[in-house]
Amino acid sequence: VVSAYDPLAMTNARLELGDDAGRVIFAGHQYDALPDADALVLMTECKPFRQPDFNAMAKLMKRPFIVDGRNQYDGESLQRGGFIYRGVGRSPE
Repeated sequence: VVSAYDPLAMTNARLELGDDAGRVIFAGHQYDALPDADALVLMTECKPFRQPDFNAMAKLMKRPFIVDGRNQYDGESLQRGGFIYRGVGRSPE
């Protein structure tokens, strides 16, 4: 099951993906997509995602794992904060 949120793409995503038998859930807010998440995958440089509250995110997620498709976050800082971090195109440390 994928829980998704992107304020710029939600309308088009709903049209393209539909309900997909409950496999895609469209969250109403960026943090609403995180409860019990195994991972967060960042695929946009949209402004609301540039400086999120990582402490709040860690509390919501089942597993604090971030796949950063935009290489937007400081992986070393996140790892020191207890996250598992993977930047696309970066070698894992």
